Amino acid sequence: MNQSFQILIVDDDAELALNLKDILEGEGYNTGVANDGKTALTLCRERVFDLGLIDFKLPDIQGVELVDKLVKLSSTTEYIIITGHASLDSAVEAVRQKKIAAYETKPLDMDHLLPLVRHITERSQAEKALQDSEERFRSIYEESPIGIELYDSDGKLLHVNKACLDMFGIADVEDIKGFNLFEDPNVTDELKERLRKDKTVGYEVAFDFEKIKKLGLYETTRTVVVYLSVLITPLGVKGEGDLVGYLVQIQDIDKRRRAEEQIKASLKEKEVLLKEIHHRVKNNLQVISSLLDMTSTRIHDQQANDLIKDARTKIHTMALIHARLYGSERFDQIDMRDHIRELANYLSQVYSDRKKITTIVDLTSVYLSITQAIPCALVLNEVISNAFKHAFREGQKGTIGISVKRPAQDTISIRVKDDGIGIPEEVNIYKTDSLGLKLLRNLVQNQLKGKIDVKLDRGTEFIIEFKTFEEGAEYVQNNGSRR
Repeated sequence: MNQSFQILIVDDDAELALNLKDILEGEGYNTGVANDGKTALTLCRERVFDLGLIDFKLPDIQGVELVDKLVKLSSTTEYIIITGHASLDSAVEAVRQKKIAAYETKPLDMDHLLPLVRHITERSQAEKALQDSEERFRSIYEESPIGIELYDSDGKLLHVNKACLDMFGIADVEDIKGFNLFEDPNVTDELKERLRKDKTVGYEVAFDFEKIKKLGLYETTRTVVVYLSVLITPLGVKGEGDLVGYLVQIQDIDKRRRAEEQIKASLKEKEVLLKEIHHRVKNNLQVISSLLDMTSTRIHDQQANDLIKDARTKIHTMALIHARLYGSERFDQIDMRDHIRELANYLSQVYSDRKKITTIVDLTSVYLSITQAIPCALVLNEVISNAFKHAFREGQKGTIGISVKRPAQDTISIRVKDDGIGIPEEVNIYKTDSLGLKLLRNLVQNQLKGKIDVKLDRGTEFIIEFKTFEEGAEYVQNNGSRR
């Protein structure tokens, strides 16, 4: 601790000076030795000492007079006068005038001198640390890009830094001294009440400089409204301390807020555009569906009409997705539960000639991106339509159960089960050339990246499982960079 502490020893008794040097360096101090005033002044011009041990009577100058000269070279150095009994009164007077820290009489008592040196060392180092801390704080305070204001306990402004003056367009701190925090019209009554209860408050405000000018609170070169972020902290309220004031930190966030507003406006425009796109796609699909419907009325071939009906249900299934997106607040996900219920009702109406078939729907809340929502809806359309068309004999009663669950956070399980006549055992759904089943396999395996299974037990049950993924992940996957 003492190695950086410099002690100057000035005594015309060379032997005493060297003895002091050895003792103090043994304690870890750095020393410099002079036997007269002239040499001492030369040393002090070359080095800065923290403490000087000065003999009262030197060959060329009195010790107290030497201290007067040394103080001009270094105002932070402290001094101890070493004196004999004959000159004690002068040493005491020098202490009284605060020219020296203490005095020691000859012959020196090291048991008294060393503790005194240690005390001065510790005090000096503590004061230096405090001074360094204050200088660092002052540097941070003055150079900070954040505006800083200091108020007393009554809310009266004491000081502000340069950044704050620039932020508020004020020329000199004297122009606003005495400004009261609790009279600021930009601080709400609710916030002022919290401050009176010694609570820290933070807020963003559209600071109106025109209001400041109108009320005549202070002169400012700023105009209009600027967005600011403000944090007000009561000082000295922890523990047993009383409130001593308020620290206010202010950041100009005007550019950030304006940029955010521009982004929000841009997003709003894109949302409107996307809604319009989905609306037009839905309308176009409905037009195609209507054209197919008109065409079917002029065709008397039942097989052709069945194909047209199948095409219409697929088109309507996709149109429902776009209709749901058009009415949604967000476009990245679709609530499939409502969509599946609507699809089941629609297919029941399409195949209304099968009035004895009942649908039972058991759905969990499932959200999918549009990339997965459309193929998922087409899968359901294909499986449910097949059940309506082929699972039951004409006039036969039956049920079609539709279940959509989420067995794991990233897994969707779809089950469509009928209690009809079942698929013939010779039909292999994985190899059949049936258009519907080929479409089903393609949608599940290639687009949903899932798997399909069929159970034949008192009817037919289709089980489809696939993992959910984000739009970005699917883009990477389809481009071959990730599997």
